[in-house]
Amino acid sequence: MDHMFLRILKIGFLSAVCAGSSACAGLKKYTAEFESRWKDETLFEKSLEGEAALQRNDAIAQALIEAGAVEGKNCDEARVSARRAMMLAPESEWPQVVLAECDLSEGRAREALASLSRLEQLKTEPRVLLAKGIANIRLGDYKLAIEDIEEALRRDTHMWRGWNSLGIAFDMAGRHEDAASVYETAAELNTTSGAAYNNMGMSYLQQGKTGEAITAFRKSLERDPRLAAARLNLRVAYAMDGQYEEAIAGVSEAEKASVYNNTGVAAMRRGEYDRARYFFQKALEVSPVYYAVAADNLQRLPHN
Repeated sequence: MDHMFLRILKIGFLSAVCAGSSACAGLKKYTAEFESRWKDETLFEKSLEGEAALQRNDAIAQALIEAGAVEGKNCDEARVSARRAMMLAPESEWPQVVLAECDLSEGRAREALASLSRLEQLKTEPRVLLAKGIANIRLGDYKLAIEDIEEALRRDTHMWRGWNSLGIAFDMAGRHEDAASVYETAAELNTTSGAAYNNMGMSYLQQGKTGEAITAFRKSLERDPRLAAARLNLRVAYAMDGQYEEAIAGVSEAEKASVYNNTGVAAMRRGEYDRARYFFQKALEVSPVYYAVAADNLQRLPHN
């Protein structure tokens, strides 16, 4: 399957720097800890004097980076904490890592990579290497991404996001067989996230292995029934397997237009043009928003 088809279907990999991990949950705890230090200037001065060794130690900043691998919606909070950490421990590079991870999670991969590449003390830290690898994936340098992430995992084999990201890099580099095993490792290390199985399903879709893709997406949804990407991708996998009734079963009103359009694209790829025409027309009926997309897809169909 070519990448254009994946774009038409509007499906993709989940590679967020943080996907609901305990590290994200810890952000509020550490932010509250910092807030309490700032409520009273005298307390703040005593804190600087009495706990200087602790503050200059990277322990606080390490906690920040553990909490700072965040989704975009939490980055405002993470940035506040990172800047406070700079005041507490100006010689530490960890707050810079937090800020770079926020850039990365908000789509500024080039800026994130530039910041991470300027680090000296932490340049071999697993989290830094992983963040650089994710940035390189998003910038299309898959060879360098694989090198960075593999080095991160040599230093810390327990990072599920590292294995998940390595699988994505392998897939983007066309190394699908290598991707399957590392997704499995990621899933074993994080038994609550559906991201690794969703990405495994995407890998199988790229290879045209629809049966395996369906199984992977089902596993993803068993772990996280709210994972919208996996739900949409499962419908696509059913459609690509010719299971059109399964592909549209139980679809909500809000999803109907996109699901009909995606099912039509799958039918078109299978050479079942009458079915494709039917689904594109259904998409047009349901939502004017999809008029341009579905109408364009109708034009791509061979005329009888």
